Amino acid sequence: MLRRLYEPEVYAPTPAPSYWEAGLQRPDLSTLEGAHSADVAIVGAGYAGLSAALHLAEAGVDVAVVDAAQPGWGASGRNGGFCCLGGAALPRAAQIRRFGRAQTDAHLRMQAGAVARVAGLIDRCALDVDKQGAGEICLAHRAWEMAELRAQAALYREVLGVEAQILQPSEAQDAGLGMAGQQGALHLGLGFGLHPLKYALGLVQAAQSNGVRLFAHSPVTALQAEGAGWRAVCGMGTLRARKVIVATNGYSSESLPHWLGGRYLPVLSNIMVTRPLTGAELQAQGWTSPVMSYDSRSLLHYFRLLPDNRMLLGMRGNVRATPRAAQSHRAALRAHFEALFPAWRGVDTAYHWSGLACMMRDRLSYIGPVPQMPGVFTGLGWHGNGVAMATEAGARLAQLVQGAAWEDTVPAPARAPARRFPLAPLRRNVLSLAYGWYRITDGPGP
Repeated sequence: MLRRLYEPEVYAPTPAPSYWEAGLQRPDLSTLEGAHSADVAIVGAGYAGLSAALHLAEAGVDVAVVDAAQPGWGASGRNGGFCCLGGAALPRAAQIRRFGRAQTDAHLRMQAGAVARVAGLIDRCALDVDKQGAGEICLAHRAWEMAELRAQAALYREVLGVEAQILQPSEAQDAGLGMAGQQGALHLGLGFGLHPLKYALGLVQAAQSNGVRLFAHSPVTALQAEGAGWRAVCGMGTLRARKVIVATNGYSSESLPHWLGGRYLPVLSNIMVTRPLTGAELQAQGWTSPVMSYDSRSLLHYFRLLPDNRMLLGMRGNVRATPRAAQSHRAALRAHFEALFPAWRGVDTAYHWSGLACMMRDRLSYIGPVPQMPGVFTGLGWHGNGVAMATEAGARLAQLVQGAAWEDTVPAPARAPARRFPLAPLRRNVLSLAYGWYRITDGPGP
């Protein structure tokens, strides 16, 4: 049995349908049965696992991927579709104190390169992902936060050489960013919105066309050392490989491998999508921008106007996944939506679903070997920004599997040891306390 942190509802084979699934046909994949072998076995068919598989296969490596459900079933098919800068949540100043400026800058450039990698894969593999908008916008919800956004803009220009524009409140309104209470904005000219499940399934098709074998509904229940490699046990089947990549992120198990236990924290993120909005409704609220956006709260809201003029809004803040808790948070999400976009109070919610992001104790991603398990690698902890960073991590894990030096492949902040959470079995309870504190420090408002 897999030891997981949340209630069974989170891992149900048929969760609440998301907007992204409408009209899409998933590939018909077989279950792993009998004995199989490969050069590299990958556990998890999300962005990281699929990216690793594709890059390895393009290098001529024999790869097999197994997933407990099916490709894109986890966060890779349930997120908000933000291909953007991010992946770590540790502030830059803290990273500099710990790793130095050069490695901290290299880490930031890796995040920017991750966005470019996704764009390159979309072009190279001719993926239809409903790419939308130019850049990303952060809206300040308190006036004094504009000073911090100005500092961020200067940093992005200096280290990344990208356009970063500061918008005063009236300029943000004129740019179609009519959110209640906004106090100005930073428009970073890096990133774009996409259809996350189309992207995941596009990676599946690209991987298969390069010879990758994929197996669905094949949860790995044990990794056993065998000779010079490993044996993954999957119910009715086994998969032997010289190297293994565990790419399960927020849907990981406390016991696969055992080293992961207590080192990651799945975080529920909830999303709603409205019915299509009319032109008059968009003008009434003053939100017409297609650029993916979020606000500056610790318990942030993230939102984007989709290509069919539906509005997507996501937020965190709950730590239980029971039906009663889900109903409560659905009501809370709707209340926040109406406070942020009061002109749309009468607009129906057409879709509502949730998924698991993944945080780490030190608020840094980890990309590297699993200690005391030679030949086993992992990448996880994207802190809610996994579209780009998970894709990038998959590519870098592919390099590590092929023998690349860790220090030359991954910046120091993403090589730092992934430490266990204190009181690890109770870490969801601690998260609940942290959410309460964030609500206080975020100040008044929705």
